[in-house]
Amino acid sequence: MSGTIISLPILAGKKDQLEAVVSILEREVPSSYRKGIQIYCGGMDRHKLDSYEGTIRNIREVVPRSYSITWHAPFGLRNPNSYYNFIDAESKESLAENIAIAEELGARSVIVHLTTSFYHPDRQPDETNGGSYPKEYWKRYRWKPEWNDYERVKHEIIDVAYRHLREVANTTSMRIAVENMPLTLRGDISTKEEGLMYDPKLHTVRSIRDFLMQTNDLRNVGICLDTAHYELMRRTLGLVYSGDASLEEGRFIGVNYPEILGEQPPLEEFTLELFRTGRLYEVQLAGAGELWLKDTHVLGEGTDIAPETVQGKELLKVAKFIALHAPGTPISFDINEPGESPRKYLERPSQIRSLRSFFEYMAC
Repeated sequence: MSGTIISLPILAGKKDQLEAVVSILEREVPSSYRKGIQIYCGGMDRHKLDSYEGTIRNIREVVPRSYSITWHAPFGLRNPNSYYNFIDAESKESLAENIAIAEELGARSVIVHLTTSFYHPDRQPDETNGGSYPKEYWKRYRWKPEWNDYERVKHEIIDVAYRHLREVANTTSMRIAVENMPLTLRGDISTKEEGLMYDPKLHTVRSIRDFLMQTNDLRNVGICLDTAHYELMRRTLGLVYSGDASLEEGRFIGVNYPEILGEQPPLEEFTLELFRTGRLYEVQLAGAGELWLKDTHVLGEGTDIAPETVQGKELLKVAKFIALHAPGTPISFDINEPGESPRKYLERPSQIRSLRSFFEYMAC
């Protein structure tokens, strides 16, 4: 599998994770594969990017030079602010700063959540985002009823975000991999509709196709396919088509547009479609757990790859296809560790099991 890149994620600033991941990759990944890391910055409560000088220094000290590096930029999905919401011009500054860090590291790509997320129309200010969170943001980033019209939301939100991305992309040769989003946003935190977030783009297949069409002339902009996000979206909309849910429910704000609905093909089929565009830059491989259910349970993502399950078999097929036909596309095993204790994120038993399942499948 010469050239196929197998990656694991590490949280920016965690040198112990960095050392543990390098050790796991050296032990578990056959020499016929390339190894890589995805540096994950996570959701941000701040309005400015912290200094990553320590992270850069640690990577240079610990990570072999042969490794592929991907920089996953921070995002403000759960606490919108002008620095991480792409309807605001300040978001261009944030993206440019992250690209500069990636260039300094010699990274192959920057993964971006091209977030334009908004609070529920009935959401009221609280202390969720801390006492320093500006009160005016609760109003500024609240969903407006007029955005339930697709032409209006496209003009005022979607096209603005893509224009800001374009302005930055035109200044660099760094590859920008825009990640697809799940349904339901913030559904991993809250079981209340008022606690969810809403973004009108980059979730359904048609919305992703629209993004690719609008950025078709940008040779350094593509997609990061998060398989768990895709499955959560596909299965959630499947509830509508089966009659078990209604598009009139609050969780479908930002999705209930005929222009971007329609059939959501199986993951394997959509992966092939993205591959044929030549713009599948990164794959984040993980399973999807439970769907969001109002007042009952939060959604689950980042489950490990169980080869005995239908989902596990499909994920392994997708990974094998990428390994055979797009070996330069990194496959990052973005598997959560149950309990997420610091020790488990050093030992990473779920990620190791998934890696072994993949290599066993490749050997068949």
